[in-house]
Amino acid sequence: IGGLHDVFPLFDGLDGGGEVLNSEEILLIADTLRAGRTIKGYLEDADERLPRMRGYADAIHLQRELEERIAATFNEGGAIKNTASSRLKSVRKNIEQLRGRIRSKLQSLLRAANVGPYLQDTGIREVKGRPTLAIKAQHAGKVAGARRDRSDSGGTIFVEPEGVRGMSEELEGALDEEKAEMKRILQEITGMIASRSKEMRETLGVLAHIDMTYAKVRLSRTFGMNPPVFNGEGIVRLQEARHPLLMEVQQQTGEPEEVVPIDVRLGEDFDTLIVTGPNTGGKTVTLKTIGLLALMGQSGMHVSAAAAELPIFMNVLADIGDEQSIEQSLSTFSSHLRNVAEILEQADSRSLVLMDEL
Repeated sequence: IGGLHDVFPLFDGLDGGGEVLNSEEILLIADTLRAGRTIKGYLEDADERLPRMRGYADAIHLQRELEERIAATFNEGGAIKNTASSRLKSVRKNIEQLRGRIRSKLQSLLRAANVGPYLQDTGIREVKGRPTLAIKAQHAGKVAGARRDRSDSGGTIFVEPEGVRGMSEELEGALDEEKAEMKRILQEITGMIASRSKEMRETLGVLAHIDMTYAKVRLSRTFGMNPPVFNGEGIVRLQEARHPLLMEVQQQTGEPEEVVPIDVRLGEDFDTLIVTGPNTGGKTVTLKTIGLLALMGQSGMHVSAAAAELPIFMNVLADIGDEQSIEQSLSTFSSHLRNVAEILEQADSRSLVLMDEL
């Protein structure tokens, strides 16, 4: 699944028209197309082992022409290749030749009797895109050319010699041509992407679902989770249930203490359960574990319990927070009262209601 990117926002920008994607954005789309092609091939090969996933392969649209066009346009670093178009190849060849001629001319000037004695050093500097020589400030007037800059100390003047100015202007024009051609190429590829945006949106939606499915499987395997069994009688039975975030923290920190599991039952001979115990005894974690596992099960996920039987709750309503004194915070207390009032309005026989520090 490596290579998937959320490129939905890029498609949204294309809907209005006129927007041109840059090379980085186009390469993100190319990565995603490549990942989609790989996933489609995998699901088709794994037909018998993953029969329910097989249908998703059919919904992934391949964009080989677009993939090939992008691959032919950009190198691995994201730069546009010389071979992206015949025009770009020709312009870049001209740029290279002009630069070579300018370098040769400057090298000859460095050795010239009317320039050499006035040099601060023999380096060739590019200043504001123009090639220059470093001339001692007191001799700047003795070298014909345009002054492009001055050193911080003021002792050096950077002069573009008269002998290269014409070639520099020609180079500047060629560089403008290069930019224009590169923009045209990006516009062309953006147009190809825009014309396929509907199919690509559908593909991206399918890939997002597959990515989520893969994430759920990895989570289940990592923490030894199990699929819940659902019932229509409103019965909750959790055996050795653990809060998955506590399990994750334990795994990340390598703490030796094991997450203490809980057993919960509800809905058989009673439908209200009061959990009591000392501070830091796990009451709030217990409530959160019950609610979280119920929602995980209804989201098509395995749950972090040795065994779990759950109903389908139409509502999971919670007011969970630390005990607050009225004197300390009337606003916080009022907030809890509002939550409780809303819960009482919504709760019915198919609701799971969790209230902490009531």
